[in-house]
Amino acid sequence: MEDQPLSQPSPNDGLAEVKAQYDSLHSLVVSLLLLVIVISGTFWIFLMRQVKTAKTDLNMVRIGYTNAAVQFERTRPIIDETVKRLQEFGRTNADFAPVLAKYNLTSTATSAPPAKATKKK
Repeated sequence: MEDQPLSQPSPNDGLAEVKAQYDSLHSLVVSLLLLVIVISGTFWIFLMRQVKTAKTDLNMVRIGYTNAAVQFERTRPIIDETVKRLQEFGRTNADFAPVLAKYNLTSTATSAPPAKATKKK
């Protein structure tokens, strides 16, 4: 076998390889940045739709709550009168006392009305 002399790499070969790696890395970073922008935009749209849905649901619950509160206020005098009559019946009929005690209707005064909720906007 003959000994062949090793060829010396020229300085331009290493520079070309580094430049190719740099270009590849640059395109990868740009692609990743675009992907992050697309993903964050999609997530933002998703969050905005969730906010819209939550607002709609909250308005529906608020309407239901308002209707229930109005209905309760309409029937409150009837409920108070019924409780008062049950208490009077319990005073005259000892057998009915356990029922009044079970539902905490033994006191002569009815419980105070709940505080009205303030509407926040």
